[in-house]
Amino acid sequence: VAGDLAKKRFGVGRDEWAELCERVRDIVHCGAYVNHVLPYAALRPSNVLGTLTALELAVSGRQKVLHFISSIGVVQGMAAAGGVFSELSPLSESALSRMNGYIQSKWVCERLVEEAHTRGVACTIYRPAYIAGHSLSGHCNPEDSICRLLRSMREVGAAPREEMFFEMTPVDVVASGIVRTALH
Repeated sequence: VAGDLAKKRFGVGRDEWAELCERVRDIVHCGAYVNHVLPYAALRPSNVLGTLTALELAVSGRQKVLHFISSIGVVQGMAAAGGVFSELSPLSESALSRMNGYIQSKWVCERLVEEAHTRGVACTIYRPAYIAGHSLSGHCNPEDSICRLLRSMREVGAAPREEMFFEMTPVDVVASGIVRTALH
């Protein structure tokens, strides 16, 4: 759906919304304002309210399955709070202050999706790591922080002496995996 995550019904008209409510079978909600510098309050309208709208769509008209794309950062933030943490561990508020605004917004979204699941909404949460450009075309978001870092190193002809490790998966590989999982 082409729309605005921060607007009611993603900013689509009533007729289009009603058609979506009846026609859609699965929702893959991967829309988010990704910014690791802005505070939670700045990201809430797009990320949290957008997720609430996706949940509203999931329960309106024909019942749908919501496939929510979160971030591995939520689990990493929990693990950084101390101790062993698995993807099945409950999300705890104690680690929130150590997370940036984007990861906080994803944490809140996960809580909303988990609550919807307890109320009978069919939901799945996916936590990919860093999603990189397309594996064949290389197309990516040039404003992404890692893209900017790599471009900056190329432009100045220098890189940190420390070894840097980025776990990245191409966007088309992530999308294909999620769609295959969603359809099974």
